Amino acid sequence: MTSSAQNLGKELQSKREQLGYSLQEVAEHTRIRKVYLESMEQGRLEDLPGHAYVTGFVRVYARHLGLDSDDLLACLNVPQEGDQAPLPDSDPDDKASEMPQAHPRSGRGWGAFVLGFVVVLALGALFYFIPVSFDSGAPLKSSANDPEGNGSATTDRSGPGFRGCYR
Repeated sequence: MTSSAQNLGKELQSKREQLGYSLQEVAEHTRIRKVYLESMEQGRLEDLPGHAYVTGFVRVYARHLGLDSDDLLACLNVPQEGDQAPLPDSDPDDKASEMPQAHPRSGRGWGAFVLGFVVVLALGALFYFIPVSFDSGAPLKSSANDPEGNGSATTDRSGPGFRGCYR
């Protein structure tokens, strides 16, 4: 247990009590387990799952109480976002040229995907909404051409293969 962790815990606990919140209320609002909140207030940060959780929990808890989370994390010497701890036995000047640099994504991958999707969608709509007849321009048969509604336009019952009762 370090003194900075104990100071952090005391500050969080005193602010919570000053605002009149119970640990259960804070746990429900922040969605941090009550046992983790108790550990933070008692300065037992080693009981939390890991350094990333310590950072996240302190940020969420401090913001809920109206405290500056960056100041609290600076007191703990917890690495902030973007900070990198130096590697042991290394000189930063020697290794700088060997480390790969991260390049931000340009977003062209998504643009190509969306363009391809739109083209496929347009072709599908074209073939779906434009009727195509492959039999030399003969009109399509439909029941709309049958004014009596007896089905003679769509069903041929006079052929040799028909063995129905209606003959």
